[in-house]
Amino acid sequence: MEISLISVLKVLLNKIWILLIATVVGALILSAYTVFAVDKQYTTSAKLYVRVENRNSVSPGTIDASDINLAKTLVNTYLEILKSTTVLNPVIESLDEIYDGITPELIKSWFNGESLNGTETFQITITTDDPSLSYDVMTAILEVAPERIKSVIGASEVSIIEEPVYPESYSWPLARNTAIGAVVGLILSAAVCVLISFLDTFVYTREDLTESFKLPVVGAIPLMKDHEELQRIHGRRTLIQRLMGKNPTTDERSFKTEKNMIINSATPFSVTEAYRMARTNILYLPSSTSGCPKFAFTSSFAMEGKTISTINLAITMAQNGKKVLLIDADMRKPRIAKNLGIKAESGLSEFLAKLTGTVTVSRSSIDNFYVITSGKATSNSSELLASDRMKQLISQLENEFDYIFIDTPPMNLVTDASVIADLVDGYFVVTFSGFSDKNAVADALESLSQVHANVIGFILNGVDPKSSYGRYGKYGRYGKYGNYRSYGSSGAYQTAEPYVEVLDKEDE
Repeated sequence: MEISLISVLKVLLNKIWILLIATVVGALILSAYTVFAVDKQYTTSAKLYVRVENRNSVSPGTIDASDINLAKTLVNTYLEILKSTTVLNPVIESLDEIYDGITPELIKSWFNGESLNGTETFQITITTDDPSLSYDVMTAILEVAPERIKSVIGASEVSIIEEPVYPESYSWPLARNTAIGAVVGLILSAAVCVLISFLDTFVYTREDLTESFKLPVVGAIPLMKDHEELQRIHGRRTLIQRLMGKNPTTDERSFKTEKNMIINSATPFSVTEAYRMARTNILYLPSSTSGCPKFAFTSSFAMEGKTISTINLAITMAQNGKKVLLIDADMRKPRIAKNLGIKAESGLSEFLAKLTGTVTVSRSSIDNFYVITSGKATSNSSELLASDRMKQLISQLENEFDYIFIDTPPMNLVTDASVIADLVDGYFVVTFSGFSDKNAVADALESLSQVHANVIGFILNGVDPKSSYGRYGKYGRYGKYGNYRSYGSSGAYQTAEPYVEVLDKEDE
């Protein structure tokens, strides 16, 4: 997300309840601390006047402007004298019979003094948690101070112009501390929300994709809530866990779970409609060819719902009366054949490796929906997909179908998806809310741009249907599957041990 005032305000508005709760909690914490840990304070004060006798004055007992200026400069000196042992020791002696444990350091902590408006008048205060103690200490200081100051300074004299008053009322910073707690709670929560938002680079919403990559979201697919196993696998982790790299490393997916995600009569209405909306968006894409549109589906990494999304979009398109061919070009970890329950005599890998002269186009149980399976898994699939034989196959098939969808491996793991850039009209990048990382998506898009591929837009899976923005949807991020660097490491293509038993599914 680009850091700007608008983006910061958007984050704060989305988190307004968190900010309000943090504000209240901050106020409660500091107010509770004040009630239980801060004593009420009693303050008494006195005002004194500094008089300096000018020995050069013509009229004895009179003062001039130079006397006043001198008195002003001596105020700070008087305040320091008042805090010296010369004054405080006699004060402690006079109070010793009433109060135990009083020390000069303690009195200094209670003492405060300042000049009043830059004049030769100054004020001193004593603040303690006991009104009698405050008053008695101040009275003792005033009894000692004038004579002690005069004995130190000599020609100067201090007069008391306002006697101390016994403090009946107290000061207690409850209101102030409550306000401070509220402000601190608000500022800290706002800072944390903004920090987490900008540290969290995961995709959650349409806006995350469109604002970051300036590409449309063709389809936003809700996660089906009744798939308990999928929700367990996709359990949300906290941002801290993500930043610490605590990611599941095993592929917990099951074909049974994936089969449940293929749209059927039991599929929730919201999911079916989301795929229909995506289909409509694809139907109305500006076509760069007058023939059969050919689209490749890829993702940044595994477990982003790429294969299931491709199957469901192909089914939805077929249900609209379009003759659709789905090609499983993920020859490293093929899943389409098993998900659809299709066995083929010869798959894509056998045909491209010239092990057979034909490729089986299997008709599914859904009208207008046809499938070419991947065939035997192989690790040299990128070379097979880049071959002239692949180009010839697509050239022949596009005359027979209205749409061709090609399921390819993740972009950031292998190069398979990018080698067919000149065979397709465009790519859809499949992402998963709370799992796909913006940096990984950016890397995938950069790889596609290197081969001048036409990226049409995104399919966003796992969107929280309850949230208008889905910013932190309850379904969250789920475990990355396998080691990214070992995607489809099944070894070189071998003909001795076929991957599946081949059996063409005859048309009825």
